[in-house]
Amino acid sequence: MRRGAELALAAMKKEHTRLSKVADKAKADADEVIGVGSEFIAIHNEFAAIVESKEMSKSVDKKLDALKVRSDRATKIQKKNLANLFDKEHATRFDCEDLGHEISRFEYQQGIR
Repeated sequence: MRRGAELALAAMKKEHTRLSKVADKAKADADEVIGVGSEFIAIHNEFAAIVESKEMSKSVDKKLDALKVRSDRATKIQKKNLANLFDKEHATRFDCEDLGHEISRFEYQQGIR
């Protein structure tokens, strides 16, 4: 294989890896948005347990602060547009598959010559 062909193949493989990671991240973000309801329920249950205990101490203040942080994070996740995340994931997966086919075709052509 010529040096130029090797460089082109290496660049295509690197881009394929990058696209795969982008698609995986988009899927993870979409899954996180889908599962955020469970986080809100867990936060609510922990808060209810604290209120029912009627305890007042620094440890309770720390727990409430931690719940506030979790709630803020869950609210931020909830505001993400799920349709856009799905679109990004699928578009990136299609690009990744197309590039994979091109890599295979390129390797096949270079192997024949």
